[in-house]
Amino acid sequence: MVDCTKGHPRRQDFERYVISLRHQVAFHYDAGVTKLALKRRASREEMRYSLVTLGSSIDLWRFNVADDIELSVVARILWKIPDDADAAAEDNRISGFASDLCLDFIGLAGELCERFLTEYALAS
Repeated sequence: MVDCTKGHPRRQDFERYVISLRHQVAFHYDAGVTKLALKRRASREEMRYSLVTLGSSIDLWRFNVADDIELSVVARILWKIPDDADAAAEDNRISGFASDLCLDFIGLAGELCERFLTEYALAS
């Protein structure tokens, strides 16, 4: 985690892959990236059509255009994965980076909670 703090080697990756997602999609919705993704789809012949798959219950429905928009917003626009790159492989690499950070943070938080409870909150 320290490598992702200001002045450290992974900071640029952290800003590009985690902070951009937080600021434009997860917590502060930026309509601009969605509009750009839709415009991008409309300009490419192979992306003009999407599927909707209906199942026996709503849990089995699949709205492929939503997946396509998500891929466009996150992978192509925010993470700048080129159109000719293997989006799935790059997405897995970047997601692994973010997942490892989450696991490190959860481990740190758990350690701090355990130390606090052991020192201050548990009756002896």
